[in-house]
Amino acid sequence: MQYQINHFNMTLNLPTREIRPRSHTIGNDSDVKHLQKQVAITVDIMHKNIQLGLNRAENLDDLEKRSCEMEQKTKHMALISREVRREYCWKNAKTRIIAISVVMIIIGIIMILMIFGIINKFID
Repeated sequence: MQYQINHFNMTLNLPTREIRPRSHTIGNDSDVKHLQKQVAITVDIMHKNIQLGLNRAENLDDLEKRSCEMEQKTKHMALISREVRREYCWKNAKTRIIAISVVMIIIGIIMILMIFGIINKFID
């Protein structure tokens, strides 16, 4: 069967359906049973698809909850890491200040001893 689509200037070749001659009765028992079986199979497949869709929705809800929890934990971890970094930065600064102070005191003691000539006696 061919259909002409004017908008796109295309011709579609669609398969034609075979038409069976009908019997004089409204329906054969075998045809009705065959159709009922097909309907039952289709209903079963639809029920399975609906159940799968519901399961997917539950899984998506669970994933959304877990992602929100992970986002909150990430924010908390970033806050804690900033605090720890500041704490260690101050500890590092204190250590440098103490080391510089000790070096300055030692240099000061050496200079005082040089001024009073005590070191010169040990060198000569």
